[in-house]
Amino acid sequence: MSWQRVREYYMRSEVKGEIAEYCVGRWVAVHCEERPDGTRPMIRRWSRRRPLTIGSEEDVVEVLDRFSSLGPRAFYATAHIYRKLKSNDDLADRGNIVCSAPTWDIDSKNCD
Repeated sequence: MSWQRVREYYMRSEVKGEIAEYCVGRWVAVHCEERPDGTRPMIRRWSRRRPLTIGSEEDVVEVLDRFSSLGPRAFYATAHIYRKLKSNDDLADRGNIVCSAPTWDIDSKNCD
């Protein structure tokens, strides 16, 4: 899928709204198709040496624009909701976690 089609999808009001609503207070990651050296896909979790966060629909657009050269494809967010997310120390402080959503990981590989 082309970057333009991906961007059009994420620019839809209902998509930006759902992403922003879910991501408030969570540490966000963006899966990108390209690495700066062009070798393989990568996940960006930091922006300007701070944990990547999204708190509004405008932030979704900003993240898409900031990482556009890397081909962003998907958004991820932690199960934890944090009081603050300004530094690495905020992530390391377990007392900074307000709550956590129940989750489980489903492996897509066949276990036979």
